[in-house]
Amino acid sequence: MAHGGQRIEFCCHAPRDGSGVEMPQGCSIRPAPPVTRASVTPALFARRVRRYFGLGLALAVATLAALAAAGAQTLEGPRLFQRCYACHSLDPAERGLSGPNLRGLFGRRAGTLEGFDYSPALRRAGARGLLWTEETLDRFLEDPEEFVPGARMGGVWLRDPAERRALIQWLKEAAR
Repeated sequence: MAHGGQRIEFCCHAPRDGSGVEMPQGCSIRPAPPVTRASVTPALFARRVRRYFGLGLALAVATLAALAAAGAQTLEGPRLFQRCYACHSLDPAERGLSGPNLRGLFGRRAGTLEGFDYSPALRRAGARGLLWTEETLDRFLEDPEEFVPGARMGGVWLRDPAERRALIQWLKEAAR
């Protein structure tokens, strides 16, 4: 077995009765000398610093990029929802708007929110099993009339996939 460039030699045998380690005559255990400051050369130290600094830097950059993307989506969602706010609300007590309340949207069958007058097309789509998920909402927001022909939604479409993704991710939390 090698350790720090030096060979560690040992031989030992367990006795048959399991009482401990039996060392045959002439066998010895010689561990590697302890690592000291003197045994870490400047070249070895520089390699370790470069390796760990590079790994740390890569991890920091990846973490910051993920946080920035999440933060951008978090900030982008409310801004994008302003386009929807004239017709929709996330407040369960708010009724009487021209669009249905979005509280509890994900997992809800289309056209079934009690107290809202949906278009016949959306009621039929819900009766056929249309549930609001990330995927179905993404397709609906891209072009509501193409996704559910005959649906009434006043021309607020999100053609940009990144904007739809940001709004949907924000809505998943906000509409709970």
